[in-house]
This record gives sequence, structure tokens and C-alpha cells, in this order.
Amino acid sequence: SLSAWTYPVVLGLADAGPWDVVFSVLLMFLNFGMQVMFSYIILGVDFMGEEFEEQVAFAKRWRSSFAHDWKYVDLTSRSLVTRVCGGDGSLIVGNRQA
Repeated sequence: SLSAWTYPVVLGLADAGPWDVVFSVLLMFLNFGMQVMFSYIILGVDFMGEEFEEQVAFAKRWRSSFAHDWKYVDLTSRSLVTRVCGGDGSLIVGNRQA
């Protein structure tokens, strides 16, 4: 199967006109630029979020402060952490984040 990286490799080997060469080189640079932009987005803080250690510390604080607090117990005496970890669909906020 052919890709955008194949054309510049075979430019000197194939009988290609000047427009074919220009198009192949532009295609290669466009492909390279898009891969750099994709990597920048994927590895950025906006996509990856906070460091995992910070999330663990936040989860520990949440568990010790809110998760077992009596203010958040439901009518069947189940704590918030029990409901979140159990995937309780009656929670107002999405429970898939836990």
C-alpha cells in the first residue's frame, strides 16, 4: 500500500513530471506538519490533563473529605464512594470518572 512517505523516496526512480515532483514534496511536508501538530495536541496538557500523581492526591483528598461524609449518604445508607465505585446511575454527575 502506498503512503505519502512513499512518493518522495521513489522520485528519482520513477519517470515523473515536474508537477508530480512538486506535488509529492508538498504532500510530504503537509503530512509531516500534520503529524507534528497531532503529536503536539496529543501530548499537550489540555489533552492529557494533570499529572497522574496530582490526580491521585486529589482522589485521596476527595475520599477522605467527601466520599464518606454523612451529608452525601443516600436513603439506603450507602456512602458516596460506594455509589460512585458501584456505577450508580442515579448520581447527578457522571459516575464514569471514578
